[in-house]
Amino acid sequence: MDNQDDFTQQLIEAANNKLGWFNTTAIPKLLDEYRSFHSVIGTIQSMLEKKGLLIPDPYRMDARITKIELPENDHMNDGERAAKMGLRVSQYERTLDYITNVFKFSYEQLDDKAIRSLLEFNTFVNWTSLVETSPKENTRRMAEMLNTVKHGSDPLSNGIVSECVDSITKSLSCINSTLKDLTDFRRQMYKIEIRKSIFTHPQYTVKQDGGSMTEAVLQIKKLYSKVIPNSYFDTELVNELVQEEYGPQTIKSRQKLLDMFKIQEAKQEKKEVKVDTKEMLVNALRSLCAIAPQFDMALKKLEDNEQNYSEASLSGWEKFMRALRKAFHIEEKPRSYTLSIVEALTKSTRTETVKFEDFTSEISRKVRVYNALSNPDSVQSGKMFSQSEDAIFDFLIKQQSECQRISTLLNAFDEYFKNAAPAEIKSKIKGLKMELTSIKNVLVKSNQLRAEYSAEVDEAKQMARLGIQNA
Repeated sequence: MDNQDDFTQQLIEAANNKLGWFNTTAIPKLLDEYRSFHSVIGTIQSMLEKKGLLIPDPYRMDARITKIELPENDHMNDGERAAKMGLRVSQYERTLDYITNVFKFSYEQLDDKAIRSLLEFNTFVNWTSLVETSPKENTRRMAEMLNTVKHGSDPLSNGIVSECVDSITKSLSCINSTLKDLTDFRRQMYKIEIRKSIFTHPQYTVKQDGGSMTEAVLQIKKLYSKVIPNSYFDTELVNELVQEEYGPQTIKSRQKLLDMFKIQEAKQEKKEVKVDTKEMLVNALRSLCAIAPQFDMALKKLEDNEQNYSEASLSGWEKFMRALRKAFHIEEKPRSYTLSIVEALTKSTRTETVKFEDFTSEISRKVRVYNALSNPDSVQSGKMFSQSEDAIFDFLIKQQSECQRISTLLNAFDEYFKNAAPAEIKSKIKGLKMELTSIKNVLVKSNQLRAEYSAEVDEAKQMARLGIQNA
């Protein structure tokens, strides 16, 4: 039994190391991939809604997601596509929001049931085989809508579709691989628990050398509920365990188990390659330009909310005067709103008066500029990216700051109209939560890329001061 005890200790130590790696590396990366996935789904949803291919779910902000649940996949008629897929994609996006912001990503929470739910949820659309002949209804309908965009006259949207599908495919490949690894690891941990709790129990009498596999299964089953209560007896895993311990290939099986717990980090040969820092900076700016569709969707909702609110607040005489001014093409007096702003860092609250027309004009300009910069063939894109790194960096810093300010004000306007709108029009006020979440994700990604650029530049300067040069 000493030999068995030594192996069990080796196995436990290797498993604990692997568990630590899951908790510190693999599972946090899994959450990051889901966040990236969520951001891209939001971009696709906004684009399809903007083009009228999806009808937004009118009850999107009222529905509460409390568990991971796959939207329906039953047949729909062509005339129902925009409405039904609008509901399904909305449920899918809101569930992703629940997964990334509510669900706890840890080894304890990612049990077999949670993993099965996530794997099933990931099959909402088969992104690796996105064809109009797919037997899966949601995949077929998504393929139809995205192909409509790709075959349209908007080259920017065509590019966005290709990039989004590519990004989703990569994220899901990483996600599903990690979930499979977690499933396999949990199976091994189940067997380790039997080794720890039952093989060392005084009533377990099967000898390591020459022990009967049938007798081992019977004794494990007899002791299981007593030694490991509140757990299920998995016949398949127990037979697998007994085969490993008492079968003809015990030595090979043990080595295979130890190898399975080795942490396989992706190691690449380190090559001294000169990093193109300008390309890193360009990528950070292009990443920020992905905010344009979110700004556009938020702007449309904001303008609708403001129109509904301002009309509901007018007296009969004011409505008459507004109609009169409109008839004689007399400009309206600029409307201003005093908003309550919550500072992100200090959590303190301040007020700011914002001229509505100036604010919406600023967002419109941002959308036009970012759409132009997203198109590599545009004149604006050519001019911008032909500038020096310092000029691009300064432009990026300014844009990130202004986008953060716009996001803060959008959130403040969202809260203002929700709270201040009269009861009779509250149902007409459209929430901006989805757009604000997508905007936040774009800003986080762009800031991360800028930070990586700054770190690379600082390292290069430090090496230069030390007289070290890359080959």
